[in-house]
Amino acid sequence: SSQLKLHVSPTSRTSTAMERILCFLSAVVVRTSTSQPCPSSAAHPWCDPATPLDSRVDSLLAALRDDELPALLSNDLFGGAAGVERLSLPKYTWINEADHGLLKVNTDPMPTSFPQVGLIGATFNQSLFHAIGVATAREAFLLYVQGKQDGLLLHNNINIFRDPRWGRGQETPGEDPFLNARYAEAWVQGIQQADHGRTLAAAACKHFVAYSFEGVVPRSRHSFDAVITPQDLADTYLPAFEACVKAGAKGLMCSYNAMNGTPACANKGLLTNIARSTWGFDGVVVTDCDAVADLAPGSTYDSHMFVKDRPEAVYVAMDAGVDVDCGGTFKDSASLLTRDLLRTAAKRTLKVRFELGEFDQDNGSSRIAIDWEAHKRLAHETAVQGIVMLKNQDKTLPLRRNIRLAAYGPLANASDRLLGDYSSSPVKVLRFVEGLKPYVQKITVENGTEDVCSKNADSLSRPDADAVIIFAGLRGSFDGNPDVNGNRTECVNSCLEGEGCDRRSLRLPEGQAELIRRAASWGLPLVLVVVSGGPVDLDEFSADPKVHSILWTGYPGQEAGTAIAALLFGDDSPSGRLPITFYRDSYTKAVPIESMAMRADETAGRPGRTYRFVDESFVTYPFGYGLSFDVWQLFWLPMQPSTNLWSKPLRLEASVAGAMGRLGGARLVVLMFLKPPTSSDKSAPRQQLRGFERVHLFAGQRSTEIHFQLNRGDFELVNPRGEKYFATGRWRVEINAPAQLSLDVDVTSDACFAVSSSSSLAGQVRVATNSISV
Repeated sequence: SSQLKLHVSPTSRTSTAMERILCFLSAVVVRTSTSQPCPSSAAHPWCDPATPLDSRVDSLLAALRDDELPALLSNDLFGGAAGVERLSLPKYTWINEADHGLLKVNTDPMPTSFPQVGLIGATFNQSLFHAIGVATAREAFLLYVQGKQDGLLLHNNINIFRDPRWGRGQETPGEDPFLNARYAEAWVQGIQQADHGRTLAAAACKHFVAYSFEGVVPRSRHSFDAVITPQDLADTYLPAFEACVKAGAKGLMCSYNAMNGTPACANKGLLTNIARSTWGFDGVVVTDCDAVADLAPGSTYDSHMFVKDRPEAVYVAMDAGVDVDCGGTFKDSASLLTRDLLRTAAKRTLKVRFELGEFDQDNGSSRIAIDWEAHKRLAHETAVQGIVMLKNQDKTLPLRRNIRLAAYGPLANASDRLLGDYSSSPVKVLRFVEGLKPYVQKITVENGTEDVCSKNADSLSRPDADAVIIFAGLRGSFDGNPDVNGNRTECVNSCLEGEGCDRRSLRLPEGQAELIRRAASWGLPLVLVVVSGGPVDLDEFSADPKVHSILWTGYPGQEAGTAIAALLFGDDSPSGRLPITFYRDSYTKAVPIESMAMRADETAGRPGRTYRFVDESFVTYPFGYGLSFDVWQLFWLPMQPSTNLWSKPLRLEASVAGAMGRLGGARLVVLMFLKPPTSSDKSAPRQQLRGFERVHLFAGQRSTEIHFQLNRGDFELVNPRGEKYFATGRWRVEINAPAQLSLDVDVTSDACFAVSSSSSLAGQVRVATNSISV
């Protein structure tokens, strides 16, 4: 047997409790014997592990006939790519969805359903990003060796959450390139963590590049042309994918959309010049499903009309750098012109399979022992760390135990709807109400509306209760073909978000809004819990003093009930921060969803996108916002004015007062933003995230030091030509959003010096309370 040891990122701080969970993620690999492509080292010339890997790949490739290659590289969505029986080469599935746990249907055992990626991003915890990757890979490998999984290339969505209406934004870490890059890096390394030199699974990042629009046929994601400036491409759309590749990912999925007239799956500049030549990608490029067919007339949905027919589509895609077609176009339409391209692609796919040990004698016959309870605890801990408290008037939270509680809302008793899209089924979900029961004397439950999409609230009277909780929000998934659902009533009415479904509005469905107003009139403590992947316009309820507390849960996963109860009743303190901007609905009238521009367009009267460029008048809650029960003090630790901050880290101290009797201790996320000099190009971001740390203090601990190391790359900007340049001048460092600490630094060509002032080096204290962001 052997131990799989979990790596904890040195740049992230984890709690003792978290470390206990992580140590449970070690797994014992037990070898058994089952059929496999290489039952002995002499079975085929490529089966001898003593032979160099490249030679083994070449040997198997030489044994493959030309007519076998198209099917080998055609991945049917539900059946994978064909094998070659005469060579004992099994079929292989190149698309295995793993956004927040492996997606499987009716499998035993069922994979863990972690919170949706948007809530994972809200934890700002790189060690946790990594741990989820480790757990997901281990579960996939278990199913693989049990014969319930035909491939080990696991995919995750790292696109930028560009527009708040985008239905699949829930699947991404957030709207910030730095956050998404750190997430991609940690997740890839977790998926591909070695077990004594052997990797259990391979990571793939999607959708390369600039995919963030579902649309409606005949103008849908299948034919959408994303018009992107070189500047936006360089500083917004590419960084996460660059981090993914440089972390060692073995897969990329090219997206449906075109970019500036060239479909992504036919874009040699992206797939070959940037990914392979510039970044060093040496893995497999897989298309999104039917993306090759979309290049030519006659596709199932709508087409780019980029080439005249499907044989040309195959050639153009493969010449651009595609290796595997999700669909049947390679298999049905490959021509003699693609022979050399097919062999190059086959070699790349075989290399990944060899690297994963498929052709070693001990691989197909392995069984991995998993501590499922540890994965369950990891799912709970992720939800606890990610849920964001947006409002807590009069310190309404935490609630007292043993109260009489009235719960309302279409999601109070929800199960699968707490998972978001790309989730396994069936999953045992601990519902919100079930999680609350151990904490209360009595709980009554009523929907208050017929369903999430209702336009009217039920007629309700004031309950006999001590407090009221409303579980409101959106649906994050639906059954059926996503490409024919863009005009569904739920999409048009903006109560559904998901694949194939962009919202039209950010407002809560009117039935839910009316329910909240009605409950606010009862004069009882009122807590609003919002379930959604994308932002919801909460401006009305944020300003209403009769709505006392608001929490955003994303899609909290299978342990939703225990996580929300721990926070509502104070076992843990909320510590998540928004990974997205919560806009007012007026924003949707000011900028069309199809516009890919990040920067404001003053000529067209359009505001910018995300916290980096948006006019704050459109914002209710900014990126990085989040409240806590705890009272924290943050201050800079002394440093010499002559200190070059490229050689010494910025040091600050976080100390907590009160609330240390809490079971979960005190938690805090600290974000570091940089604001460019006022003399910079007007197209520069207002500010940009350049570091984050999570700290967790337990009984007996009152403070901790936090270090942020600055480097030259942190002070680079991108000009309109897409070129990076080093921006000298006076920058401002700000801690958290809204800023709790600030520090001016002078950046020269060879150094970075802090500017001594009363608001920086003197150690001015910002005290966090329940009424401001901490």
